[in-house]
Amino acid sequence: MSSMGGSSNGHLIDTSVLISYLRQNTSFVTRLDALPQKFTSPTIVAELAYGAYRSRDPIDGMQRVDALIGLLPSVEIDRAIWI
Repeated sequence: MSSMGGSSNGHLIDTSVLISYLRQNTSFVTRLDALPQKFTSPTIVAELAYGAYRSRDPIDGMQRVDALIGLLPSVEIDRAIWI
C-alpha cells in the first residue's frame, strides 16, 4: 500500500482483480504472480465468499476462494492502514 509519501509496503489486491485471477485470466495471473508483498482484507474476503456462494457451483467457488486467500495475508483495516 502506498502512502502519500510514496513509500510502498505492499499491494492490497482488489476484489475485481482477484475475481479475474480466479477465472484464470492470463494477463491478471501473470501480473499478480509477479507482484511482491500482496495482501487482502476481511472485506475483500467477504466479497469473494459472497460471490462464490451465489455462483453456479458454490462448493467449487468456495474451495477456489479458500485456496486463493490461503496464499494472501490479510491486513486489518484500521486507522493505521490509511494514515
